[in-house]
Amino acid sequence: MSEKWTVYVEQQGDDLILPLPDQLLTEVGWTPGDIITWDIQEDGTVILKKKERWYKKVWNKFNSWRI
Repeated sequence: MSEKWTVYVEQQGDDLILPLPDQLLTEVGWTPGDIITWDIQEDGTVILKKKERWYKKVWNKFNSWRI
């Protein structure tokens, strides 16, 4: 995915919300409840990544051991 998106942080009470477009969520396969991490680059851009849940890592490792 090479398309860039621009979104703006919104404030709701004490919370800060980053509204991501539905098209973006569909393209990257993110769903409600996913944990997203971010990395701020030197030029100010932000890279978002989905954090794999620990049990999925364990399950994938378990499946790699199966014959």
